[in-house]
Amino acid sequence: MRSTLFDKRFFQPTYNKGTLMKLGKLLAAGLAVLATAIGSAAHAEYPEKPIRLIIPYQAGGGTDILARVITENLRSRINQPIIIDTKPGGNTVIGAKALLAAPPDGYTLMLTTNQTFTTVPFIMKNAGYTPLESFTFINYVAYTPVVLVVHPSVKAQNLSEFIAQAKAEPNKLSYGSYGVQLSAELFQKMVGIRLNTIQYKGVEAVHALMGGHVDAMFDGVFTALPNIRAGKARALAMLQESRTQFAPEIPSAHELGVKVPSLQIWYGLVGPAGMDPKVVAKLEQEFRIAMQSAEVKEKLAKLSVESVGEGRVVLQKMVKDEYARYADIVKDLGVQPQ
Repeated sequence: MRSTLFDKRFFQPTYNKGTLMKLGKLLAAGLAVLATAIGSAAHAEYPEKPIRLIIPYQAGGGTDILARVITENLRSRINQPIIIDTKPGGNTVIGAKALLAAPPDGYTLMLTTNQTFTTVPFIMKNAGYTPLESFTFINYVAYTPVVLVVHPSVKAQNLSEFIAQAKAEPNKLSYGSYGVQLSAELFQKMVGIRLNTIQYKGVEAVHALMGGHVDAMFDGVFTALPNIRAGKARALAMLQESRTQFAPEIPSAHELGVKVPSLQIWYGLVGPAGMDPKVVAKLEQEFRIAMQSAEVKEKLAKLSVESVGEGRVVLQKMVKDEYARYADIVKDLGVQPQ
């Protein structure tokens, strides 16, 4: 007799069609709930590994110092290391390209200045990105006013004397630049002078001024003020309408009769285009909390930086508006991309 061990009669289901349909629906619903739970857990766990923060300037420069103040506050909440990766050069393009080569998973970010968005696109033919399309905007972090400073050896003792000296000797006075500074070009055009531009990588420009290798700089108060107060540089004017709380002793260009647009160096946090909105929202919130904390505000105020912490919508609007403004300036100045 044939064995009944594998007789198919013993494996026939006893469920009717209605029962099977109910089981199918229950299974589908359970899988949907499970998928949602897994997805939520994944986002809730972000970040689950170290975050790499690219700084497209040299180590020890203003942006690098700012990043270290902020990340110190962030680490205590996100429970993950934030690794600062300085990639100077190319007017921030080297750092930007490194960012855009990374996956948009929230584990590679960049803290940079407005130079990346509103200068580089106009001065470089092949920057490799477009400001409003290549990045995910996350947070408008902070800003510092711009001050015109000179080496102590420069004869001019005030802004009027500096302008007069520059007019008398075109291209003789030099200024150290963090790459190309359209704000400096705008200032020269508006006051009718022509300075000799010498470009450096990040903080090298500051060292050049301190060493007397250049005569002047259009620098953020953040990096300039310590040297001013140490007597290593002399401030001529804040390039804005009013004095700044960080250095109330320095007159503004407007009160000295030089009507130039208010200039600022501002700092923004971005990632590659295509980041998950939930990850972006998480980062936006964490940076807002950090920038609005009393600890960070106090530390940044000592560095002459105004803490902001506004979200991605504000940062995107700033980039859009400033890009449009500088497009007109570039056209007017006749600047040609190289």
